[in-house]
Amino acid sequence: MSTQTLLASVLILCAASSAPAQWSGLVSDPPAPRRGSPAQLRQQALDTKKVQDARIREQQIANYRARQSFTNQIYQKLGVPPPPHPNSTIRIIDGELCDTLANPDWVTLNGSMFDEDSHTTITIAKMLKGGDILCDREFYERTRANSGSTLKKVDQIIIRHLAGEKATIGSPLAPCKALRLHPKPGDGVPVYDCGLSDTPENRKTAGIGIPTHEQVVEAQKQIAGILAAEKVRQREATNAKRQAADAKSLAWHMEQAAKGDAYGLLRMGQRYRNGTGVEKDLDKAKDYLSKAAAAGSPTAEEELKALNEPIPAGAPPQ
Repeated sequence: MSTQTLLASVLILCAASSAPAQWSGLVSDPPAPRRGSPAQLRQQALDTKKVQDARIREQQIANYRARQSFTNQIYQKLGVPPPPHPNSTIRIIDGELCDTLANPDWVTLNGSMFDEDSHTTITIAKMLKGGDILCDREFYERTRANSGSTLKKVDQIIIRHLAGEKATIGSPLAPCKALRLHPKPGDGVPVYDCGLSDTPENRKTAGIGIPTHEQVVEAQKQIAGILAAEKVRQREATNAKRQAADAKSLAWHMEQAAKGDAYGLLRMGQRYRNGTGVEKDLDKAKDYLSKAAAAGSPTAEEELKALNEPIPAGAPPQ
């Protein structure tokens, strides 16, 4: 995928998630009437908000992944990785930069995870050499007959680079993002790596390059140039769509006016009065508005009356 194509997808995704369709003139169907008790209506509102929030989050992640991919391509052309940022979603694993959002293989490990029929507890079992942590992972299955639970399965996982967490033996695992490394499922104890933060020191230890100030400035110039060009292209495309929609609307108004339709005559009168899609012509505007009023349009009658009123002295020309 080319840089321009990828960038176009970024801007389209951002526009789709934030900007309403102003030129299309489309109106969504009215929401269906809600029924139920107040408690049910509150729950419906909560469920709807959860779905909306999830969709917004998915869109934000998609936008982020596209932007990151685009930025990485710019720096790749310069032969260096993007500059380090310790508070970003980038982590260092096995000497490589990994993005916890751009890479879907990252998972969130938690001390207690529940679903409809079972729950899982992850407890810190022991500290291993090199700072690795061995955790017991217990799967429980809730019985339908009573509120109790029965032990289903116990296995173990190893977690690396659990930085900043208090690894107390016997305590539940605090939430953390980790990438499953090896072995493959069924081949032994699974190993998860939380990675190291993206700092200059950790990059130096991992042998990962850091761009110079000149390279960062050059990358920013390229990104700004491509963004500006893409915005111009999208603005021109939007204008072309708007013009096509206006031309279609004008043709329909002319067709309806030719049939003597009151609304079509009204809209043509307004167009000629304002110069919308046609050259401004107050005589033609009055003619169309007169015909619309005769066809039964009260709006046309009012606008024709206003159009025929004498212009006060000193008022700007119509």
